[in-house]
Amino acid sequence: MGALFVGVDGGGTSTRCVVVTESGEIAGRGRAGGANAISVPDPAANLRAALLGALEGLDPARVAGGVFGLAGAARAAESAERAWREAGLAGRPAVVADVLVAFTGATDQPDGAVLVAGTGAIGARVRDRRIVRRADGLGWLLGDEGS
Repeated sequence: MGALFVGVDGGGTSTRCVVVTESGEIAGRGRAGGANAISVPDPAANLRAALLGALEGLDPARVAGGVFGLAGAARAAESAERAWREAGLAGRPAVVADVLVAFTGATDQPDGAVLVAGTGAIGARVRDRRIVRRADGLGWLLGDEGS
């Protein structure tokens, strides 16, 4: 059996998790409440719930890596790592901003722009799959004029 990879998208409203095989086939899906540290009392609990849902029936030892795309990523890394450990996974996941996940989920190009207007709002310029400039994305208390 081959390796598995985890992808988590955690925003203010909901958290979605998918586990895929090396060939890209979906092996599991999980869903839970929001994971934004500003609006959820225990974001790690929702991250863990989504992870465990997606891993149901799968061997956690097969997980070779994972990426968490999270709203408020700078503050969310600790919650992501806690959820990862509590789900019985080895190593540490990568944690990136949810806007970068939105961009890479929409295109395979390394450069471009993305605009998200949902529970929150942000615009970003991406170069070489890294955010080089952003507008808003400050959360509902400080901004999100676009939402």
